[in-house]
Amino acid sequence: MRVSIFTDYTAKIGQGHLSRCAAMADYLSEQGHEVLLYVEAEDVEHVQQMAASSHYRLEFIHWKKRVNKVLSLTLGSGLSILDSYAIGQEMVEALEMTQRQWLFVDDYHHLRYRSAWAVDWSVGAEERVPEHWKLSPRCLTGLQYAVLRRPFCEPYELPRVKTLESVLMLLGGTDMRDLLPPLSRAVAQRFPHIRFTAVTPMAEFMPPSDSVRFVDVMHPQALREAMRAADLVVCGCGQTVLELVALQRPCIPIVVVDNQREDLEAWRKTGFVPFGHVWDEPDLKARLGDSIDYMESIPIRESIVKAMGDVQLREGAKRLFERMGVCD
Repeated sequence: MRVSIFTDYTAKIGQGHLSRCAAMADYLSEQGHEVLLYVEAEDVEHVQQMAASSHYRLEFIHWKKRVNKVLSLTLGSGLSILDSYAIGQEMVEALEMTQRQWLFVDDYHHLRYRSAWAVDWSVGAEERVPEHWKLSPRCLTGLQYAVLRRPFCEPYELPRVKTLESVLMLLGGTDMRDLLPPLSRAVAQRFPHIRFTAVTPMAEFMPPSDSVRFVDVMHPQALREAMRAADLVVCGCGQTVLELVALQRPCIPIVVVDNQREDLEAWRKTGFVPFGHVWDEPDLKARLGDSIDYMESIPIRESIVKAMGDVQLREGAKRLFERMGVCD
């Protein structure tokens, strides 16, 4: 079956949409489907790096305001997936009129669907389902449908919780607010006994530092190994938190875009994330340092790892597409 996937990528919105669409493309390709991923992007090179070892076809195209273009590209597709905040109700209704099978990834529940599938796997989504979603059995919510990139779904031996010796820091693929260099240096100075590694696309331009090792953005497999090796991860509050929960790695998320604020509150309720921050809060450096100080406690991190183990995220793609009748 041919599957067409549409998403977008800019420094402003981050790479969460792109990561999860790439994850869906990988999974469906592995199931034997012919997958085409269409991306409207302002940084083509970054997207190409993310898809370097993929088995799907990647194409760059302006599609968000071109309903007819989307319709023409999906001719012959058994399933078409759209993931973008730019999609409006008018486009949804035009696409649904074709009687084809559509799936919309909709974090905001801001659209109404008559025949299409829709999914929101963000944390706490099932507790804030709007009435117009409740009326449709094809609107799915909950972490059980979370689709993660392939390396984060593979089984592995869980590292032992030990003395906090290493912290990995990453704030999305672009670090759009340029928070990471000053933030990592500040907390590293407070904890000279801890090794800090900061992942940033600007690594090659960072001046040498005795307290922080700056490294370039990693391929998902390398990132997974870096996360496993770290005793604690400081990250953006998007798709990365889901990947860390799947790996059972304690983390401190930082909201870097406004749509993550609601997610942070939901994560706090789970018990996985006792500490979290927002990019514009006063004294962020000092407060993040306080959180790391608390997370030096082995019992606290042990309880987090145990709680994360109760959430089965690694088969989210299988659950989603089996529910849709796409994969048996």
